[in-house]
Amino acid sequence: MRGVIISLLVATLILVAPQSVPFSGADGAGPPGPVAQWSSFHGSAARAGWAAGPAPVRNDTIWSFDTGGAVQSSPVLAGGILYIGSDSGRLYALSPSTGRELWNRSFGEFATVQSTPAARGDLLYVGCQNLSGSGLFALNATDGSVLWSVPDETGIIASPALADGTVYWASQNGSVLAANATTGEVLWRADAGGEIWSSPALDDSCLYIGTVTGRFAALWRDDGTERWGLTLEEGWTVYSTAAVSGGVVLAGFACYNKGAGEVAALNTSTGAVIWKYRNEGMYSTPAVTEEAVFAHVWNKTAGGSFLVAIPRLDPDGDGVITEGELLWSFQTMDFEGGSSPLVSDNLVVVGSTDDFLYAVDRATGALAWKYPAGGNIVGSPALSDRRIFIGSMDGTVRCIGSASELPVLRVSVSLEKGSLAAGTVMRINVVVRDEAGNPAEGAFVKFSVSAGNLSQSGASTFPDGSQSIKYLAPKVKRNTTVTLSASAGKGGFATGTTSVDFTVTEYRSIYSGVRSQSTFNLDRYLPYIALLAALAAANLAVVAALARLRRKGRRGKGGGGGGD
Repeated sequence: MRGVIISLLVATLILVAPQSVPFSGADGAGPPGPVAQWSSFHGSAARAGWAAGPAPVRNDTIWSFDTGGAVQSSPVLAGGILYIGSDSGRLYALSPSTGRELWNRSFGEFATVQSTPAARGDLLYVGCQNLSGSGLFALNATDGSVLWSVPDETGIIASPALADGTVYWASQNGSVLAANATTGEVLWRADAGGEIWSSPALDDSCLYIGTVTGRFAALWRDDGTERWGLTLEEGWTVYSTAAVSGGVVLAGFACYNKGAGEVAALNTSTGAVIWKYRNEGMYSTPAVTEEAVFAHVWNKTAGGSFLVAIPRLDPDGDGVITEGELLWSFQTMDFEGGSSPLVSDNLVVVGSTDDFLYAVDRATGALAWKYPAGGNIVGSPALSDRRIFIGSMDGTVRCIGSASELPVLRVSVSLEKGSLAAGTVMRINVVVRDEAGNPAEGAFVKFSVSAGNLSQSGASTFPDGSQSIKYLAPKVKRNTTVTLSASAGKGGFATGTTSVDFTVTEYRSIYSGVRSQSTFNLDRYLPYIALLAALAAANLAVVAALARLRRKGRRGKGGGGGGD
């Protein structure tokens, strides 16, 4: 019989004597190591959550994008594109450097996309739930067109996993499925024994999955039959997705009514316990490296949720990791520790329902930075090129990094002329490029001048990286040097700035010529004035003589008419 069923009493988690087994050996699988491309939930089909390279040492906002609905999905990156789902019912494809939307796929008016997609090559796989049309969808990764789908009446919130040309996923109805990744032909369907909220984790030979009803099992990948299975005590659940690393599967268990939980390290071949770490609930997926297991756990008695570093090997070999044996512990203030941590070369990063993203030192657990995400974080972060990507319940996807490490935009300004008259208008042209000389489309350019007025204070560049404004020169009384400053900003780039000087010449009105002659030399015109005065006097003398003659003539006529 290929399957072996093991009954587990999770209160003590004693299956057999705890095994002092290193993380290697089972099925010949060694530690997976860090992943260079974060292409599915928690980085890879193994769900180990270990990203290659360092996380940013600063928490500057590089860009943000509004999805129009709460984000419970986690971001993935493949082929230079970031993919993430939203409760708006859409899957978005974004530029990881700028946050610009490349395309989006709607799954219906009442749909939600809480599933984290899995990407490989030109194909993208994601689950959705809807009043109608729920299921697993295979999309063209370049435009979002649907290639095939497998319907599911209950909806899919779990995240698919890819391996060797096969896509694996779980349904809320308790089914686990495998299909040809190219054609969508269902290869097998297995009953996990209860409702499923977690996602499958894979190693070279098996798939690991848990149910809400307290069942955890290893299924053979080739046909879905059970290799081994654990039945938890009544009331215990498996909400968290397991992680697989070098012959060990890390599983999280929780019991609401008892306020209890455990992180269990199990042998992948047999399901036997290697060690366990007790807490009050485990709802997220641990991240696994060569030296430690990083788990986000609920511990109400101690004050809330904690990000803990559990030694990879049990220090004293008794099969129980105690609080005193932890490498470190950091309180996140999360409710029940739902966000799964990511571990990088230098930091461990995890979200929290207190609206913050936390980054702590991988070696010591000391806080490196925390970032206000604008809403609860229930999804998990992704890392690429020293940038962290995360979604939050406020509907926003954010890119976080060190702005000082970003490439700087190059801004050049050209003027119609080097000087212009006061009160006249000139066009100013600007071009923005990246460090490679490529046009920076969509960069927002802000303008300012030391004197005068602009037609607008800012505008976004066209596809060729250009933009232009008009400048109205002030009415200055003397030649004046004016400084124009331009700064260009764009997601994924450090702000570029430049400035240029030009001259505005003095103001002259239409009356300036008259005013300039108001100080003419009067002596120069005295002879002419005297002549005009003499002519005027002579004219007056003639007029007076004529007047006397008229009066004399009137008197002569009057005397002759009075005699007989």
